[in-house]
Amino acid sequence: MKKRIKRLTSEEISILKGRYNPLRFINEFDLVYESQVPNTGIVLLEGEIALCKKRKIHETILPGCLIGVYELINNEPVKLGCKVKSNAELIMIQKSEILDALNDKDPELYEIIKENL
Repeated sequence: MKKRIKRLTSEEISILKGRYNPLRFINEFDLVYESQVPNTGIVLLEGEIALCKKRKIHETILPGCLIGVYELINNEPVKLGCKVKSNAELIMIQKSEILDALNDKDPELYEIIKENL
């Protein structure tokens, strides 16, 4: 997941905020475990996401990033787990919506995720 992080523009973030309801995580929560294939694309709006291996933090993701799309599309397990920190806000894009974008059913979302293919 670490190598496939896309930094979103403010315009892309505005588009996604207009289409999806952001989720607020009050407590820490494991979104994706090591060696798991993600089932959503994750956009961090506020707070932090820690990328972990064997419970050790390897990198911290800051707001404005999209992660998990490449692994989701290619059915590839992640090497690092993904833990959202407390008081973070994010958007989760469902696998079906990402697959629809790839099948030309959602050109706006495709433009946002195409760099992760």
